[in-house]
Order: sequence, then structure tokens, then C-alpha cells
Amino acid sequence: MKNNSLGKKLRALRERRHLTQAEVSALLHIERAAYSNYENDKRIPSFETLLLIADFYGVPVEYLIRSDYAETPRHRKHAAEWFFQNFGLLDPGIQETIIAFADFQLSEKGIH
Repeated sequence: MKNNSLGKKLRALRERRHLTQAEVSALLHIERAAYSNYENDKRIPSFETLLLIADFYGVPVEYLIRSDYAETPRHRKHAAEWFFQNFGLLDPGIQETIIAFADFQLSEKGIH
């Protein structure tokens, strides 16, 4: 795997958020095996999937696909504020997935 390959970038972005491949693939509604292949540079996602992944991680598509892209991913300083401002703009099905995922994470930590 190249140092700045798509797969390496995807893995770094996922691990920075303390998520598993299964969690990311469930949130993005893609097969876990497909996402694993993306991270291991065995397959290249479709353009639509690249857009979905870039939006999920908050990075430009160019960051994911260009090995010479100089800009690092932008990190939201106020993630909670951003989330609450934009949650209502999401499709209802995505909102339900996010809520279910949050409930699952909280129950795993014994909070719910």
C-alpha cells in the first residue's frame, strides 16, 4: 500500500474517528467487504461512493483520490454545533440510521 494511497487515507480517517470498518460500512450503506477492499487498495469505489465517503469524513474528493493533494482534511472545530444545524437536512432514513448507531454506541458504553 502506498504511503498516501486512497486505502491508507480511508483507514486513517476511520481510525481517527475510532470506528470499525463494520460501523462505517453500515453508516454508509455499503458492504463491509467492499469497504475493506477500498482500505486495502484492492478495489476503487465508484464515483458515487467516493462522494458519499468524502462527505461522511468531511474531506474533498480530491483529497481521497489525488496522491499529491496538499491540503489535509478539514476538521470541524464545533462538530456538535455542525451536527445539530445539519441533522434536519438529512434524509429521514439516514437520520434513523444515525440515531440507531448512537443508541448502539451508548448502550455498548453502558450509558443507555
